[in-house]
Amino acid sequence: MTELKPCPFCGDPMEWRKGGYAAHIDPPASCPLANKGFTIVTAWNTRSDIADTLRAEVARLAAALEAITLEYDTSGHGTIAEIMFGIARAALAHGEADQ
Repeated sequence: MTELKPCPFCGDPMEWRKGGYAAHIDPPASCPLANKGFTIVTAWNTRSDIADTLRAEVARLAAALEAITLEYDTSGHGTIAEIMFGIARAALAHGEADQ
């Protein structure tokens, strides 16, 4: 049988199920496909590899944010800078949790 691509949302491996369907082996609760039933394998494996590209971009942005926050001292610049960095961190954390 053809090897299944991992879940594009959480990256977890998938397994074949009776009838030619793909399903999570042990889905994390945060995955939007965790309890959504099954996907037909022919459609599952024909999706593009954009998920890998997006994960790499999230990692690059997380590293850039870390480098900026190490260089930028928010103290003395008021609450707005602290809020902006907090929002950026939360957005990246949310994106990483969705992978």
